[in-house]
Amino acid sequence: MDELVSAFAPDGTIELFGGSHTGRAAIAARLGSLIDPTAAGPDRVPLGFMRHNLTSCRIELRSGSDADAWTYFHVFTPLGHDHCGVYVDRFTKHGERWLISHRRIKIDWVHPGSLVIAPQDMPKR
Repeated sequence: MDELVSAFAPDGTIELFGGSHTGRAAIAARLGSLIDPTAAGPDRVPLGFMRHNLTSCRIELRSGSDADAWTYFHVFTPLGHDHCGVYVDRFTKHGERWLISHRRIKIDWVHPGSLVIAPQDMPKR
């Protein structure tokens, strides 16, 4: 998780399921609640594994220190194809590194038996 959140700016924000979480600690806590392979709850079972497969990515430079990106993904769990969507990112240059200053996770499809996304979090059509 530390490696994952290090891709975000210290004051970076992630938006998912209608909520917004700012700062690396808040991002780690929110994502950790989704991906803990041993976590179980009323709407979840232990995952065992989760694999994100990134597909097409489009990057548009806005300036020498800002860029927008769209990266499509598919997630697999022991269920099989669990869900898919797109990361809509804003990157900002911090020294020599490009870090995510804002990420919106847009879910396009969820398997009805998803092991990751609870029914109340499924996208509304």
